[in-house]
Amino acid sequence: MELNDADLGALTMQAGAIAERAGAHVMGYFDQELEVSYKSDGNAIASQVVTRADHESQSLIEAALQPLSQQYDFGFLGEETPDDHSRFKKDYFWCVDPLDGTLAYTEKKKGFAVSIGLIRRDGKGVLGAIYDPYEQRLFTSYMEGEAVVKSMRQGEAQGKQGDPNTNSDELHWYMDRSMKQSVHFQQLHGFVEKIAADSGCHSLKIVDYFGAVMNACSVWGDPNALYFKLPKKEPGGGCLWDFAATSCLFEVGSRPVSSISGGALDLNPKQGVFMNEQGVIFCGSHDLANRLKSVLNQASLFPPR
Repeated sequence: MELNDADLGALTMQAGAIAERAGAHVMGYFDQELEVSYKSDGNAIASQVVTRADHESQSLIEAALQPLSQQYDFGFLGEETPDDHSRFKKDYFWCVDPLDGTLAYTEKKKGFAVSIGLIRRDGKGVLGAIYDPYEQRLFTSYMEGEAVVKSMRQGEAQGKQGDPNTNSDELHWYMDRSMKQSVHFQQLHGFVEKIAADSGCHSLKIVDYFGAVMNACSVWGDPNALYFKLPKKEPGGGCLWDFAATSCLFEVGSRPVSSISGGALDLNPKQGVFMNEQGVIFCGSHDLANRLKSVLNQASLFPPR
């Protein structure tokens, strides 16, 4: 089965409405004290923390997507349920992060989001719907369509994202919290400082408390911003649901997104749901992406395959 433009447009609208509804549900707990549990995924605290809000959001999303899954014969992959491998059997599968950035959420900080992507069996993202409940923004995109950001705040303008602000002379480095614990951090910091100087930026600002989804969304609207994760031997490096919707947003919006080596992200790998073998790069401009890929691939920081 091949989805056409009309199918993708309609599915994106429905996924956006579902993401917004799940985000509203999540915000219902935001000012409450939630019991925090830990799971064994990955090796970073941010990937292990989970709450009642995560589970309820996924249940809400999965139930709302079920009629569409039946109609189109889609598979499903969600962060809070085991991989049933339907992603290898169906032509397309939903890829859902019901609450990305749970650690920021439990700390009552912004930087969390609900993410719904639709992935083709060959690992290509074809639509994405991301809702930022804290800022009340909805990001949607689909192949052959357009990338749109809408504000849900009453009285604020809605519509397609305009040209990003190009007046900033500051380079913004969005990173996962675990990046600062990397043995390569000081070396990477030096690389990024040089990229900032070579790009005409007079300073470097690090943002290290957002989840992966909002890291990428923050880069999307800022030409002086980057976010990346290095490949590594052990499981980690983010999961498919971290990048399912955001990679589509970048591709449709003509922003650079790739593996560390510069290839397309494979969002349906056989070896599992982690991205540790690929690494990821999201940049606000092609110039930044080229500079970043060049220094990273010359540094020999990656484990042998």
